[in-house]
Amino acid sequence: MEQSYRSTISIYKSILEQFNPALENLVYLGNNYLRAFHALSEAAEVYFKAIQKIGEQALQSSTSQMLGKFLLLTVSGRWVNLKC
Repeated sequence: MEQSYRSTISIYKSILEQFNPALENLVYLGNNYLRAFHALSEAAEVYFKAIQKIGEQALQSSTSQMLGKFLLLTVSGRWVNLKC
């Protein structure tokens, strides 16, 4: 009985030694993915704020009012999609 217990513990330790580096790597990759996704989210936010400013400025110009309306409509549609 004691021998089978030791053998089982030895097998479990061996499995954990092999599994642990892979698990650490998975956690590391997951954290990198989250950081990249957060950076992408921030970049998208800056992009849409810039589009909104361009649209607001275009509305003030008589020749670019249609472009301004379109850009502001795009930004508004984004906010509606975020709320749903």
